[in-house]
Amino acid sequence: MEIDNLEQAVAAIVQQRDGRDYPMQPPCLMEQIAELSIKVENMFGERLPSGYLIILQITDGIAENALTIYASKTVRNVVSDLIGRELEIPGIIEENQFYRDQDEAYQEVILFARREEYQYAQLIETGQFIQFLDTELDRPPRHVYDTFDEMMIVAIKSALIE
Repeated sequence: MEIDNLEQAVAAIVQQRDGRDYPMQPPCLMEQIAELSIKVENMFGERLPSGYLIILQITDGIAENALTIYASKTVRNVVSDLIGRELEIPGIIEENQFYRDQDEAYQEVILFARREEYQYAQLIETGQFIQFLDTELDRPPRHVYDTFDEMMIVAIKSALIE
């Protein structure tokens, strides 16, 4: 499957999960998205990227092959019923607050996703989208992306089984 945009990337995750009979999270309701947008803007002084809002309209968070794209709030992973143990997908605000409480350097970014030890984020000061190692936020990022969508397509492709 060729992936040229964010919707195709999410569709590839849906297809992969369908192959294992794993459902996606239900979409986030528009009222919840509007509420979240206001909270994030008030907390971080930034608007959520439109690509992140598109993901939430399709599925409220993704947890696939060590990739977690944060949900609108911490939610129960629907796969819990299939595997017989409780799993959660962290919410974007809760996850950002957790990291900010651990390390002041995280005040400079908004986290959107993680894969293993890598974080996918936006630098608040410059608006750049970056990938960095958890332990290297004070160093230059591993990758800099032009857009949120480009960053998330790379993240999602990393979770696809070839």
